[in-house]
Amino acid sequence: KRVGKVSVPFSLTLPTVHVPAPDILQPLAGGLPRTWGQGPPRGTTPPPSTGADYATPALQLEQAIVPHIPYGGVFAIDVTPIRGPQIAERRSFGVEADSAIWTGHYLAAEAFRYAATNDPAALERLKFVLAGVQRLFDVTQDAVVRRNAAGARKRSAVQITGIFARAALQVTDKVTAGPLSARDCYYEAPEGGWDVTPRIGKTQHFAKYRDIPSSLLRGATVTPVGTVWYGFGCGHVGGPDKDHPVSRDQYSGIVMGLGYARALVSDPDVQRITGELIEKALHHLVIEGQWNVILPPEGRIPVGSTFLGNQEKQLAFLLIGRSVNPAKYGPLYDQVKAAASLVWLPVWMSLADPIPKYYKFNLEHAGGVVPALVFETDPGRRAAYMVAYDMLRKATRHHKNAYFNLARILIEPPARRPVVAQEPSGSNPAITLAQEIRSLLSEYLERRTLLIGTGTGTGLPRNQIADPGFQVGVWPGDVALYTSLNLQEGGTGRSYEVRFAMPMKARIGNGIDFAWQRSPFGYALKPGSSTCGKPPTVEKVRTCGSAPRREGPGVDYLLAYWLGRYLGVVP
Repeated sequence: KRVGKVSVPFSLTLPTVHVPAPDILQPLAGGLPRTWGQGPPRGTTPPPSTGADYATPALQLEQAIVPHIPYGGVFAIDVTPIRGPQIAERRSFGVEADSAIWTGHYLAAEAFRYAATNDPAALERLKFVLAGVQRLFDVTQDAVVRRNAAGARKRSAVQITGIFARAALQVTDKVTAGPLSARDCYYEAPEGGWDVTPRIGKTQHFAKYRDIPSSLLRGATVTPVGTVWYGFGCGHVGGPDKDHPVSRDQYSGIVMGLGYARALVSDPDVQRITGELIEKALHHLVIEGQWNVILPPEGRIPVGSTFLGNQEKQLAFLLIGRSVNPAKYGPLYDQVKAAASLVWLPVWMSLADPIPKYYKFNLEHAGGVVPALVFETDPGRRAAYMVAYDMLRKATRHHKNAYFNLARILIEPPARRPVVAQEPSGSNPAITLAQEIRSLLSEYLERRTLLIGTGTGTGLPRNQIADPGFQVGVWPGDVALYTSLNLQEGGTGRSYEVRFAMPMKARIGNGIDFAWQRSPFGYALKPGSSTCGKPPTVEKVRTCGSAPRREGPGVDYLLAYWLGRYLGVVP
């Protein structure tokens, strides 16, 4: 549509070539995909405690998360000390660049909660979060402000529909990295419209910025009216937020949450809103963008916003679209469903190097082969998707990840789920998968107990290593140097990694806002670092592996717990 297209025949023959292997190729010596952490006895999960209480903490976290969801969107909370005669702290919202993806995950959690309990409180919370998702779409539909190289800001009307923001906040809200209105590119949507006062003449009012005649704007004063909402995620190539246009990662979280909410909750309002938002997102992405997210003000397609090459995500999104509008997305899916036999390829490539960018595994569970298997019923295509999923599962089944384990059960037809729940766990064949899930949730709660005194009084822990002594104790025998295939990883391509999946209390605190997307092998020390290098000490490990001023929202436990309740594997 934008640059034209042409189809040409294509074939490729690769000869076998043998070359000497210099140091740069040494990571390939063991073949691909590489493996890590499989088999060591210290990585086994113990059986769960009898009579463990998982429900009370879940309900506590449903209350504790309230300050983290000011308008239905999910944020971390950052705490900054204030110097003065009295000890005080300033609280602000954090991780705004990933607010959309965690809002989608929390929407999924509340959908599973309501499906499992039929609790009116669950439906009320789900509708509140769904309104937060809708605001992410709404905030992008008025004006966009872009700062040029000289520092001047220019406001333009948004002409593109169906996009959403990474985060939406009011003008008065505090964000750690500065207000959204200080970014190089942001959306602006006043609830009361716009007042335009020309140099000569009376003030005129307009509901949307696009309604203002360009002739009237020259030399006029334009004032937003009422509460002003700002959105983050239009991005700005070359600016400080250049890496933060809305990306396919955010789409994976939002579309997954909307898809599960629509499939599980029959409430008429939920059905209507989820259907409308899925339609908006997919019409822009699939129909108008040809699998590219086109962003204002220039109509750019950022690199991280294209789905070209991500066949598994394209097929999963079309399946979710088909569940909403079979007449529109059913034929589109039928045109490309044969590609189901190829979805293993992008999955395999993401698994080739299992340590760097561990969040890729969560993205496959959010917007890849997992939702494809949940929404596909045809046996032949399910078998094709299972080829890709089996690769993903082989790479992660020993990672002691409760959410990934629950997804293993979710992808099965309902009649098969109890059988799969009783299969041996990936880290300890002596216990079942269901038992491992419960034991891992207990580990999460143990970490919470160890860190609960460091939080802000909400019952949520900050992003710290709860037991730094455990990391000190595994040095050096259970720690190894890992060389990434991407030699830019960490600046050198090398990192220290623990040889087995550690318990939750010993895992890195930095970035643990959603625990299931953080590597269980991460070690706090860095090779060659003057401040975080060997030998390890408790204080050094704690300092280098924690972000003590940030409090996570608890979506990780809530999603795993309510999904476990829905599947009948968590009491």
